Amino acid sequence: MPKFPSISSRQDLKALAARLMRQDEGRRAWLTAGMAFMVRVTSAAMLLVTQILLARWMGSHEFGVYIFAWTIIVMVGDLMPLGFVMTAQRVIPEARHHGEAAALRGFLLSSRLFTFAAATAAMLVLIALAHLAAPWLSNIDPRVITIAAFALPAYAVVNVMDGIARSFDRVNLGLVPPLIGRPIMLVLLVGGAHLMGFTTDAVTGVTAAVIATWALASIQLVLLGRHLRAAVGPGPRDYRFRSWLSVSLQIFASICCVSLFTYADIIVLNIYAEPADVAIYYAALKVVGITSFIGFAIAAVMGHRFVERQVAGDRAGLEQLLAQAVKATFWSTAALMAVILLLGRFILALFGPDFTAGYSLLPILALAFLCRASVGPAERVLTMLGEQRAVARVYAAAFVANLGASLMLIPLYGLTGAAFAVTIGTGVEALMLYRTVRRRLGLHAFIVGGAGVAKPGYGAIP
Repeated sequence: MPKFPSISSRQDLKALAARLMRQDEGRRAWLTAGMAFMVRVTSAAMLLVTQILLARWMGSHEFGVYIFAWTIIVMVGDLMPLGFVMTAQRVIPEARHHGEAAALRGFLLSSRLFTFAAATAAMLVLIALAHLAAPWLSNIDPRVITIAAFALPAYAVVNVMDGIARSFDRVNLGLVPPLIGRPIMLVLLVGGAHLMGFTTDAVTGVTAAVIATWALASIQLVLLGRHLRAAVGPGPRDYRFRSWLSVSLQIFASICCVSLFTYADIIVLNIYAEPADVAIYYAALKVVGITSFIGFAIAAVMGHRFVERQVAGDRAGLEQLLAQAVKATFWSTAALMAVILLLGRFILALFGPDFTAGYSLLPILALAFLCRASVGPAERVLTMLGEQRAVARVYAAAFVANLGASLMLIPLYGLTGAAFAVTIGTGVEALMLYRTVRRRLGLHAFIVGGAGVAKPGYGAIP
């Protein structure tokens, strides 16, 4: 008679099946991360080419004005979702895990509508402030900020759609329209104006950016809607908006601190430096910042997976996933940074002959980006696992360090002072993120040490 497996054998088979499923999920995770990585590589290259062309067509002064105005849009546009980008990566996996389809439909609609309304209000406030502050912005035409402000509603909703798309593992749908489509359209519009003999100044640049932002947001809205109808299906909606908003506002506090920390040097530099000098600093920052797409791609894919491990009670899987993410982030960043430092002078020269003055800033800024890469997606794992208040404290301290260093060093040392200020702030950020992850979650988020070292090979990811 045939022998049937014993109870222990069946348990072994179940354990083996579970292990194989986890390995398959790990392969899918890294495949998705690879797609996000390729999108970010392409985006980084296209963004660099876009900035080079705009600098060539506008000249350093007008390019500096354009950078100042668009930096405000990016900073405010990142804030206007009020935390719903990160909340999407917490609410959606939890709702799908528990089969709460009605709540999922309610979140998908309300998060986008609320963001659009908030960003529209911010647009009106920014337009008013641009005209009120005109006497103090002698080098900035208020029309530039006024026109740029019209991009805010679309820009903010795109951020939320990105978070939603990531949570459904549709990374390309979230990233391609804003990171690849928008720069292409911007270059086509400004380049077309240049070829037709129109003045290619900051006004032209922000006008083209507004058109590109709205056009690609509309395309993304249609594509995402089609996917959501297939993935979720029609049905009733359950709105738990007060609960979602409560979570989002806690995350929003940390996002505010992150945004202020990120753009403090640019804002302070605009107070003390001419637009042409700001343009040189910005070009150097963007050249080194090419490496940031690595951490972004890994964090974008792994964010909701941290939540999935936590919900499933898979502590070992969470430790292993974080360990591999940290190592992948740091070593990939370090390798690319070495190439950038070798080619930096040549890349800066592409912006124009004046921009090679920023070459001395590259090693200083490189140290800042390596500090950030050394802790991998530490900020993301804290936010995803409910420690957004701790993240807010980390970035509040980093912002104070960056702002204080900027106010002290920029008046004395100009662009070099700004670069050192960023490095000081980023060092504080990395140290505090490492300590916070270890203290609050009991996890190791640093390139050196740690017991939860992942085994090599993508298939080993839980």
